[in-house]
Amino acid sequence: MGKQKKKEIKIAFELELTRKSKVRIKNKVLEHLSNNRFDYILYYFQDESLLKTYKKIIEETYKDKASHRVLYALNPKLMLKDFNFKDTVIYTEGKIQNVLEVFDVSS
Repeated sequence: MGKQKKKEIKIAFELELTRKSKVRIKNKVLEHLSNNRFDYILYYFQDESLLKTYKKIIEETYKDKASHRVLYALNPKLMLKDFNFKDTVIYTEGKIQNVLEVFDVSS
């Protein structure tokens, strides 16, 4: 759970360390988009090229259905000792923002 504009939201968290097949990616996104259990689907990456690959597959397949609900998070230090969540950037709706600008994670 997180907060956005003081409203509590539910987030499906998908940690992507390796590339999955196109079919597997599409099926997982469809599973999340087909139900309203979560407000957002957050795909978290440590590799920018992997993020861009997923983003392209998802946007080409689901277009507007995914544009407001699928978020892409990037932090190259994800698996390192000096990882800091605050350094994460979020790709959403054509913008790149710091995670602290997108979600209220202060509490």
